[in-house]
Amino acid sequence: MSGAACWALVPVKPFDTAKSRLAEVLPEAARRSLARDLLEHTLSVLAVTPGLEGVAVISRDPEVEAMALARGARILGETSTRLDAIVDGGLDALSALGASSALVVLADLPELLAEDVARMIELGARHAIVLAPDAREEGTNALLLAPPDRMRTCFGRRDSFRAHRERASSMGIEAAVLRAASLAFDLDTAEDLARLRAGR
Repeated sequence: MSGAACWALVPVKPFDTAKSRLAEVLPEAARRSLARDLLEHTLSVLAVTPGLEGVAVISRDPEVEAMALARGARILGETSTRLDAIVDGGLDALSALGASSALVVLADLPELLAEDVARMIELGARHAIVLAPDAREEGTNALLLAPPDRMRTCFGRRDSFRAHRERASSMGIEAAVLRAASLAFDLDTAEDLARLRAGR
């Protein structure tokens, strides 16, 4: 990695446990297929995003790892069962490998656009922390840190957007916020699935 490298970090649940909140409207096989499609989309977008040195995927699912490797991503092993600790472990690994910044992107953003990811990277050139909240401004769908281990993360909490801003503020850092439609729409509920299908 070069000294000015920005890497994307994508944490991915095992496909057989992904999208459990959709169990009432989708059978297990369909949820697995949806999770695979979402990861495929995420990796495809990140592959063409300007300003990224590379992509790292962190998961304990061999199928996820195989998909990521086939698309040229680096594989990082999970070090915990908690999402915040999993992400923090991945960020520490990227920092140790020489990345100057890291962009955490969740793998359930069906409308993700490379231009919005690039906007986050551009903001990261001027701000140590950049946040992209979900549409309800509760969760955090993307987070850029420079350097990657700048701050411990708050992923896995319903109010992670607020928690990330408060943690940054406690460190004397004002986090930049990017509100973009492609980053705000995360596929979690039956209503989200209906919206996605209606848009096709």
